[in-house]
Order: sequence, then structure tokens, then C-alpha cells
Amino acid sequence: MRVAVVDQATGTWSGGGVFTETVVRALRCAGLGEQDVMVFVGTASSRWRGIATQVPPPRLFKGEGIARQYGRLPSIFERYCDRHRVTALLCPMYVSPWPTRCKRVVWVPDFQHEYLTGLYPTGEVASIRRRIAQAVGRTEAVLLSSNSALADYCRFYPHYAAKGKALQFPSLLSLVPPPATVTGAREAYHVPDKFLLVANQFWMHKNHHLLIKAIGLLMRRGLRVPVVATGLLADHRDPTSSHLSNVMQAIAGEGVHDCVRVLGLVPRSHLLDLMRTAAVVVQPSRFEGWSTVIQDAKALGRPVICSDIAVNREQMPDAIGFFGCDDAEALANIIEQAWSRLEPGPNYVCEREALARETEFAKRYAAWLVQLCRSQRV
Repeated sequence: MRVAVVDQATGTWSGGGVFTETVVRALRCAGLGEQDVMVFVGTASSRWRGIATQVPPPRLFKGEGIARQYGRLPSIFERYCDRHRVTALLCPMYVSPWPTRCKRVVWVPDFQHEYLTGLYPTGEVASIRRRIAQAVGRTEAVLLSSNSALADYCRFYPHYAAKGKALQFPSLLSLVPPPATVTGAREAYHVPDKFLLVANQFWMHKNHHLLIKAIGLLMRRGLRVPVVATGLLADHRDPTSSHLSNVMQAIAGEGVHDCVRVLGLVPRSHLLDLMRTAAVVVQPSRFEGWSTVIQDAKALGRPVICSDIAVNREQMPDAIGFFGCDDAEALANIIEQAWSRLEPGPNYVCEREALARETEFAKRYAAWLVQLCRSQRV
């Protein structure tokens, strides 16, 4: 059995790269050899050394781009897979109408564009819909990352519902365990001993404003809660960075600039250090397909507070509490009630227990993924 995976990493979406690595390492966990797992990459990277065969995107021959545009040829990825006897092609960005020998599995992360259309530039929602409709109509299977996303898929594409499969993915930490001890990121950034972590990219739907407002409410009640915020300080839908400006202005306007520390994008090793030492992780997002932040926190045994959206309840039923996406007071109340009993990490005993559970989950995920790649076309 041979499986090829199209790398989902982009310069503005770290989650895509984490998902790709999780899939590749899960396939290896399931028993596939390095030569049996291929990754189509934009540029060669040491990231894949020893775990997969790197394949630069095959070059187009003269006239192929036009031919493919009109559906006269399989895609360059499909042609490569046919030549190299690949069993399944995961996450292709384009699926041709031509039959291929390999099973094609499209990954749809979520359907945020259907619910938060106002966050997208004019025409982008229609473009996303066209891409998804074309892909799910031509592929042999559609991979969703949660039962919530699967329900949305069946709602928006009922004619292809039978192709849908929900596979909740594990934390990458279950496949690449963290160092035995923390390595000092908290000290490096002069972060206080006890703090709250929000680890989302500064995209509009991540809802940083609500957390800032809640921290302001708590300060006026006499409770100072230090906050550390990590994540890319940009949103491709907001080229002028007006959203980021609004976040910074909200921090100043709420008078919480002394207790909200915005670090921006930090190395993953530092992010894991901060997560391991945080007293609590807050996920205020308005929409998720399956949150890598929540899954990492689960794998490390850290307490989590979540926005009250269906996928968060599916992913983290044991959260400290859930709050409405527009209810800053509810979030403030949850933090206030829990803060005195929350302890900063790391808690290595809880970590070992949580990682053991996550490792078992990763093994089941790997088996499910291999079964999906092997199973007959729908």
C-alpha cells in the first residue's frame, strides 16, 4: 500500500502544516514504511526526513495547464500517483473528472464560509463553494475533521453525503512527544508564573475581542488575570490589518495593556512550553473544524475554557466551562470562579496520563485512516 499526501501548509495557516504532519506520522504509526508515504511539498524540508518521501510538485508539460483547465487530463498529482502505483491520494487541491487508479480523498477543514460570510472579500465565498462542489463531486471520499463538520457537509452537499467520513485527528504531540521537561519559554518572554493562554492566529473569527473585554470586566471587579496571546498577527482576508489594529485598540481601551501580552507567532517549541505552564487555555473562536489548540491542551492535560459552539463541545466535553461567543460576562464569570483553584504548570503527572490517552487515540486514528485509504471507492 502506498499513500501520497498533498502538504496543506501555507505561510498564513499553521494548522494546515500541523494537520499534514499528523496524517503522515499517523500513516507511519500504522505500519507504512518511509517509501510508502509520499508528501507533495512546495520546497524540500528536513521536516519530512526519515518519515516520508518528499516529492516536489511534478512540472507541467507544454499545454498541460490549459488541457487540465478544460478537464482533458488528470491533474499532475493524479498522473504521478498512477505512474507510481499509489493506493490513495490524500488532500488534493484539484480533482480531475478523469478516472484514476488511486483513490482520491479530499479534506474539507470546515464550512466557516457558509456561516461567517461577512468575513470574506466579495466573491471569495462563491469561489470556495465552487472549489468544494467540484472536488466532492469528483472524489471518491471526503474527509471531515469532526462530526459537526460532517453534519454541515451533509447539509450543504446532500447528494454526496455517502462520501463523507468524520475522522477527528489527534494532537501531533501523541506522535512527536514533547521534551521531558519545559525549556524556559516563560522566562524568555518574562511571563508571570500564573497566566491564561490564548493560542489562536489573529484572524477575525478567532474572537480575541471577547476575551479582552472579559479581562477588562475582571479587572474592574478587582481580579487581575495575566494573559499571553500567541499566533500569526495577520489575516489574509484583512490586507490592511484593520482587525489587528482594533484588537490592539481594544486592549488599550479596556485598560488591560499591563496584563495582556501579545507575543505573535512563536516557535512551536515555545508555544508548547507556554501551554504546559499556563494555568488555563481559552479558546474563544466563533468557528472551528477541529481545534489543534484544544487537542494539544488535552494531550498535555491542561484545563480549557471554550466558546459554546458545537465542535468545541464535541472535542472538549470536559472543559471548565462554555460561554457564548458574544457573552463577555459569561466568560469573565467562568474565569473568576475558577481562577483561585487553577494552578500553573507543568504538571508532569497529568501530562503523562493525558499523553497516554492521546497516544491510544492516535493509534485508533491511524488505523481508521489506513482503512479509509484501503476501502473501496464509494
